[in-house]
Amino acid sequence: MIVTEYELLVCLAAELNMRKSAEKLFLSQPALSQRLQTIESRWETKIFFTNAKKAYY
Repeated sequence: MIVTEYELLVCLAAELNMRKSAEKLFLSQPALSQRLQTIESRWETKIFFTNAKKAYY
């Protein structure tokens, strides 16, 4: 399954939880975090602020 950036961002915004978003997208949590960091570095801005379990925007 190929997850687009849009799907990743929408799922994370809906769940506000890295683990649950990763599960819904069939990704590992580290893979989700890495893809989010890639998007944020490309756009040169923080989209979500995360701690151990939650994501905030």
